[in-house]
Amino acid sequence: ALSRCKTLEGMVLSSRIRLSSVITDDLITSFSKGSEALLPDKTMLFNDKQAFFHGQLSDLFDFSDMAKQFYTLLKVAGDKIADVYPKQAHEWELRRAPFKDEILTVGEKFIRSLDRLIREDYASSPFLRERISKASEYFLDKLSEIIIPLCVSTNSIDIDNKEDKKYFKTVVQSLVEILYVKISTLRYALKEFELTEYLKVKAKAIVEAGNLRTGKIREGSFGAKTGPAAENPAGKAEGSSGDSSAGITSDISIASGGDIEDSELFLHLKNWRYEKARELNIPAYCIMHQKTLISICNKKPRTESELLALFGIGKVFVSKYGQEVLDIVQEFSE
Repeated sequence: ALSRCKTLEGMVLSSRIRLSSVITDDLITSFSKGSEALLPDKTMLFNDKQAFFHGQLSDLFDFSDMAKQFYTLLKVAGDKIADVYPKQAHEWELRRAPFKDEILTVGEKFIRSLDRLIREDYASSPFLRERISKASEYFLDKLSEIIIPLCVSTNSIDIDNKEDKKYFKTVVQSLVEILYVKISTLRYALKEFELTEYLKVKAKAIVEAGNLRTGKIREGSFGAKTGPAAENPAGKAEGSSGDSSAGITSDISIASGGDIEDSELFLHLKNWRYEKARELNIPAYCIMHQKTLISICNKKPRTESELLALFGIGKVFVSKYGQEVLDIVQEFSE
């Protein structure tokens, strides 16, 4: 009768089950006795703990997942962004070699050195602790130098094509989440490396990383205390939220790679385009493309003929919006 029950929860027996009532066979008996013999001894437990410690430490200094997202971002930049933001895409590409040589390769070498560093006294070895701390400090500095500025600079990128924009944001989000977890764990390992506490820090960072929002990334988002941006944490960027206005509220002054020469004029032109698109209930790129907006910002045309000479500007645009655009340019050129 008990074999038909889905659960024994809440069941109270009126008397004990007699041993003669328990059905068993030699296979079950031999398995039970064999499992007792397979219980790990102290040596096996130590080896397993050491292997787990080694695995977690190797993961801390393994940058292969970050490399995958970083290289994907560079490919997206070359395919989808370089035409509109050539200087920015080039600046990102220049980071490829330093990332590979100074982060990825050095991390691989450090992981290989762990085999001789993790010995019987690994849990209390002052030498190992010192090496972990110094390695953590090194990689924190390199990430702050090479990868964090790249992530911050994505704030200034806006793409007209919805599918390309969505894919770009997904790639950036993945890189930012990996970077956040890596920096959080390295900052902990800089001070100490107690495995249980490290796993707690890592788990907490994974949860927090999902709350970071692309388009509002600052140096302070990663706990980096360098520059005034550290005072503005993630999720506290200026302006309102929302997909259609995210580009408007982005901090254009942060790392635009030189593609946008006048960030204030760019912001106002973009705001004007957004308002026009909202009035007409059409996508913003139907008013003018991003490349055209940047061109107006950099060239600062003063006449309709100068405006017509720019990429993406035709007579229809000039007749509809020419004077408004020229007025905005004039206002910010005085």
